[in-house]
Amino acid sequence: MEGNVLDERMISHFNKCKYVNIDENVQYYGDASYLSPNQIDIYSEIGSLSNYIPQKLTESFFDIPLDNLNEFLQTTEYSKYPTFKDFIEGFKKNTHYDEEFHKVIINHIELGNTNLLKWTKTVVERIKEIPNYYDKWKFILITPTVQDIIPKYNKIYKFNNNTTKTKILHNNLVPTLYETLSYIKRTLPIKTFIVILKNEDMGIWRMYKDFYKYCQFATKDWFLNEDMTKNCSNCDNNYNKWTWQVFQRNITKYFNTKYFNVNIINLLDNFVPLIIKTNQTKGEWADLSFISIDCKHLSDIGISIFHTAIWNWLISPRQTKYESRSFFKPTVQVLRCPLPSCPFMVTDNNFNFCKYNGLPNSSKFKSILFHDYFGEEAMILILIISAIILYTLIWRFISNLMKKEKEYRNNLKNKWNQLSLTERGTLLNL
Repeated sequence: MEGNVLDERMISHFNKCKYVNIDENVQYYGDASYLSPNQIDIYSEIGSLSNYIPQKLTESFFDIPLDNLNEFLQTTEYSKYPTFKDFIEGFKKNTHYDEEFHKVIINHIELGNTNLLKWTKTVVERIKEIPNYYDKWKFILITPTVQDIIPKYNKIYKFNNNTTKTKILHNNLVPTLYETLSYIKRTLPIKTFIVILKNEDMGIWRMYKDFYKYCQFATKDWFLNEDMTKNCSNCDNNYNKWTWQVFQRNITKYFNTKYFNVNIINLLDNFVPLIIKTNQTKGEWADLSFISIDCKHLSDIGISIFHTAIWNWLISPRQTKYESRSFFKPTVQVLRCPLPSCPFMVTDNNFNFCKYNGLPNSSKFKSILFHDYFGEEAMILILIISAIILYTLIWRFISNLMKKEKEYRNNLKNKWNQLSLTERGTLLNL
């Protein structure tokens, strides 16, 4: 396929999906937990993993220094392989949802190799230029690497007030994500759905640097202080993991609302590589087609495969605890269709009410759950009634025990009264 003509074979799969009549459920769609992909009117992607280096652009330039290929980075707008924006657009067409679809995709190289926060500010400014942006559903995909860290967070010192020990964090993304999310929450507080790629251990690049010396050279700055940290008595090796756990809890507690939702997807840290066995080299090698030639970014086909996994994770997760058990293997997958009975992107709130976990709900029960206001009152009423029933059962059980004990005592008393004085004396002397 020549040029940047989009390969739409994957998107054509949406023709086979079964859909529900959206108009029947319009009243439920103000909540992020009931957001269908065809209602997204604004799409944006932020983070280094949203850019790629075209293979054809670099394969004939032997004099290019491979340690700095950023000038060749392109956005998914130029990819011939379908990505998340194309999935949404194709889905909207097949559901005959005619609202205009806006794509806010910026190559951060044009901004001067900026960090994630500055990149986000530029994206938000562009979004605000869209008429009635505040009343449109906005989907923001954040896929960062250590290249996107705000410079002041590249190396963080955490001082302990009780001792002289200092905890050192190297290449931790969490503080940068905190600032970025806080800015988005302040500026786009309504009708915003955010997906963040968890990239705690940089597992993909650890794997590739173990297989290929060039990848080890290209990402040396990412792991420069790792050996020092492992051997450091003043360093906390588990602190990075702990910050992600706190970050996840704080998102649920402080960020997520009915109209603002953040999902963290743990795909890259659970990366399962494709291993190639060759007779010529007599060994095993990881497939390189997933990453760009600089070993720091994904390739165009890699981004497409990755976005497919994200789509399937959001539309139809197969795990009971999808946050921690999801994994990613870079193979071409079929785009899943939303469930006709629950055609919403997954959130913490709607996960248990849909059939993602294999537990069917009756249509009448779903109609109650899907109503923004009555649904909450119904759930409270159900809990109160359940508590009353449980209390009643416990009280009846206790009453029966007391009744049986009373009958037992009366029975003993009657038998005692029927005994003669001689028999009573004999029993008392035992």
